[in-house]
Amino acid sequence: MSQPDRPGEPGRDVAAAATVRFPVVVNLRSIGVSYAWWREQALRLEAAGYEGIATWDHFVSRGRRSDPVLEAWTTLATVGGATTRLGLMTFVANVMNRHPAVLARMSATLQEATHGRLVLGIGIGGHPAEHRAYGIPFPDAPERVARLEEAV
Repeated sequence: MSQPDRPGEPGRDVAAAATVRFPVVVNLRSIGVSYAWWREQALRLEAAGYEGIATWDHFVSRGRRSDPVLEAWTTLATVGGATTRLGLMTFVANVMNRHPAVLARMSATLQEATHGRLVLGIGIGGHPAEHRAYGIPFPDAPERVARLEEAV
């Protein structure tokens, strides 16, 4: 079968299509599940050929505060030790929950321990109830943002 100059045109070689790689990452829930469940899902996804897994970085559920929530970094570290090639991702690391130097050290350690499999997603987070529950200061909104919120 002849191969056209551009992929996707009629007549494209089937073997060439099989070499196209489409990485898929699965964001596993961390609310209301056990670590055993999370680890099992990670192992199954790795065996199935998925590119990676991700977890959110919060301490409490946005629903009922009594719902159990797996801590992101501990979960990723232990699953990293149980897997061999699966990418490990934060979706996203909440920079308001940890000092930036601590987050950098945690990330560097996990990156070394997993031979470069960490993909660090960083975000501002911003869950005031979570901050109150853990005694983490939650910054006031800048004056302009506060005025905009009042107008809405």
